[in-house]
Amino acid sequence: MGSFFFGWLTDKIGRKPIYMATIALFVLISVLQYFVSTQEQLFILRLLLGFTISAEYATGATLLSELIPRKNRGTILACLNAMWTVGFVVSVVAGYTMLHFGGDEIWRWILVSSAVPAFILLILRLGSAESPRWLMSKGKVEKAKKVVDKHFGRHVRVDDLVIEERKKNGNKRDFQ
Repeated sequence: MGSFFFGWLTDKIGRKPIYMATIALFVLISVLQYFVSTQEQLFILRLLLGFTISAEYATGATLLSELIPRKNRGTILACLNAMWTVGFVVSVVAGYTMLHFGGDEIWRWILVSSAVPAFILLILRLGSAESPRWLMSKGKVEKAKKVVDKHFGRHVRVDDLVIEERKKNGNKRDFQ
């Protein structure tokens, strides 16, 4: 559900705002889990976390696939998927380790601990660029050129994106 809604929203308002919002929401909701007082509150927060994770799946991979040059795209996306698996394993080990250090309230610390790597990721994302491909699809050629120049250098031309996009769409769209 989250990937469907946020995927649609990402197409409308841009990749970067949703890319930033999903991780910020994840941090916030993770911290709120510490303060729950009922099972219903915890259920709602965990459900919301599920939506943000599915939104992250849709948004993160989309932005990376549109931002990374074609020759590196497969490797980077494979690394992204591998990191999800590494994160799952690390979270199980961390949770199991934390069980040995706490009392009745350790479950709260285990749940809120997911905010730590998410917060680090949020900080790392602060310098992220908008997808030049998305900018091109919205007719924002000059902004796309600035992103490409800043992040890839002047040797990469935004015109290559136009040609690639036209081939993909069968010349149905004109970005000029």
